[in-house]
Amino acid sequence: MPENDKTVEELQLQQIEEMKLKMESMVDPEEFKKLQLQYKKLLDDYVNKRPVPKTEQPTIRPTKEIAKEFQSIQNGDITNRDYVAKALEYRKAHINEFGKDPFSDFGQQGSGVSTEDTNEVATVLQTLLDENPSPVDFRIKLNSVLKDDPQLVAKLRKRVN
Repeated sequence: MPENDKTVEELQLQQIEEMKLKMESMVDPEEFKKLQLQYKKLLDDYVNKRPVPKTEQPTIRPTKEIAKEFQSIQNGDITNRDYVAKALEYRKAHINEFGKDPFSDFGQQGSGVSTEDTNEVATVLQTLLDENPSPVDFRIKLNSVLKDDPQLVAKLRKRVN
């Protein structure tokens, strides 16, 4: 087949084969194997000497310490975002120390038992914290997520009147 009749792909394959033959003849195969072994050894030494990345476990502060911080809060002294973050931290510490969920209600399962609702509230609040680092953005998003319980609102209206 003449050179002019070959497709681009055929020409490229031919060039690849020619280069492969040249490369094999240029480097001594034994020398190449030695260099490959040396490269592998150096790479293994480098990888194995690197320190293993340490995952830091978040420290859980004692509930008493967090409760004291809550007691020291004055009117308007804390943003909603900081307050919710502290409340979630307290919940985690309380569950860790006492095995009971302070967000739980006094339902059929008894007090202190996490329910789907309490876990959902904690998850939604944590998501809001993660997604909204600004106190203003957090407050706006929190207000858009919160919904009033109509029964509770009706009871509060009766109390006020």
